[in-house]
Amino acid sequence: MKIPSKTKKLALYGIYAIFSTMGYGYVMFSLYINLNNAFDDFTMLHAYFTNIVAIIGALIVDKIVSNYLSEKYFVANKKRSLVGRFLYYDNLISVKTTLYLFYTFILIASRVSIMQPELISETFRGFVLSIEYCLILVVAFDKFIEHLAKDVKRIKKISDKLKQAEDTEQE
Repeated sequence: MKIPSKTKKLALYGIYAIFSTMGYGYVMFSLYINLNNAFDDFTMLHAYFTNIVAIIGALIVDKIVSNYLSEKYFVANKKRSLVGRFLYYDNLISVKTTLYLFYTFILIASRVSIMQPELISETFRGFVLSIEYCLILVVAFDKFIEHLAKDVKRIKKISDKLKQAEDTEQE
């Protein structure tokens, strides 16, 4: 079987990224609508905190999934077909990519809604304005989790060396 060209891979990746971003956006907007309808006192602040929780959860899930795939799944499934490997491994969209793309869109939509309020419905405008600066949080939390993971690896490495030194000392 012929391996797809880089252009085709990039096109598929772009399509997958757009669809995953639209899916995430749909879930977040539906959550906003449902919470807004369920609680009379649901405010923009509540929507903002809901997004903070969603961002942190998504970044943690992304870290867990990427670790699982890189350490266990790829090694255990070397015998997959070429098509399966291409469709799954080469085009897997990380949650981070989806978050960055979604909140970039929200930031743009926020600016448009301020410049031309009549272009966007009032409900969607409330949603957009409540989370317009979440892109900054995505970057901050992403960096925090990245540095936390590095610290955990460093601590584990030091602990392993101390354990080895202790075992050598006991012999």
